Amino acid sequence: MAKDVRLARILRRDDIAALLASVSDGEAAVFDPAGRLLAGSAVDGEPVPVTRPDGTLLGTVTVPGAALTAAVLTHLAGIEQERRELADEVLDMYREVNLLYALGEVLATARDRSDLANRTLREATRHVPVDDGYVVVDIDGRVVEAALHATETTGIPDDLTHLRIETLGDGARLVAPLSFRDTERGAIVLHRGEGTFEAGDLKLTGAVAAQCAGVLERILDEERRAAAAAAREEALQRQLDQLRIELDHERQAEQVGKVTETDYFGGLRAQASDLRRIIADRPG
Repeated sequence: MAKDVRLARILRRDDIAALLASVSDGEAAVFDPAGRLLAGSAVDGEPVPVTRPDGTLLGTVTVPGAALTAAVLTHLAGIEQERRELADEVLDMYREVNLLYALGEVLATARDRSDLANRTLREATRHVPVDDGYVVVDIDGRVVEAALHATETTGIPDDLTHLRIETLGDGARLVAPLSFRDTERGAIVLHRGEGTFEAGDLKLTGAVAAQCAGVLERILDEERRAAAAAAREEALQRQLDQLRIELDHERQAEQVGKVTETDYFGGLRAQASDLRRIIADRPG
């Protein structure tokens, strides 16, 4: 939040002092809200207020033509307030970019779903204090991949697709979906037993969830490719086993053929034929 503008600080600037001198012919008497003289010499006159953009009193001006001097100071105070607020916004954006960059480095090296979920929950709760929290991954069914407590997590919200804060008794629940290119993959769910979450908590947890969803998609793609490779390997192994069986059959047939072609086997075949003939000719 931007620091409040103070009239004394504005009046210390040489360019502002020169501007006031030209507006009031050097007769400006400027006071702070407590009545302490900030600039000029005290003169009698009806005090004209100098205010911030929100109407908060910054001081007063008493001098001939005080209305113009007060209007100039009020306008300058507004400009200074806007400048400070813009500087704070830029600083917040810089911090957010740095946070996202650091977060991306932490999550990007996750090995699998469980590792990613644990890193995600750790980063989310490092910035947003909670009493309980878990990461649900919903691919082929909802699975709690990481939780703050070892006990089984119950009461998973039916709707994991909308970023929101819900009131639960005296506490609150924050849900940040793991969404990648309009595909929902689960959610980060955080609980507080007392009090609620702020908009900043929702924004930060949503950013963590978005980073997690992108890395999760990479892990799922690796899982799909690994499964496809395993299926191809299994199919190839079956083909090799079948080929091995066929080769064994061919090898056995070849060996039998070689045996039956020998003179010895031919002699045995002739002897067997003679025996069958003798048996057949023997009177019954």
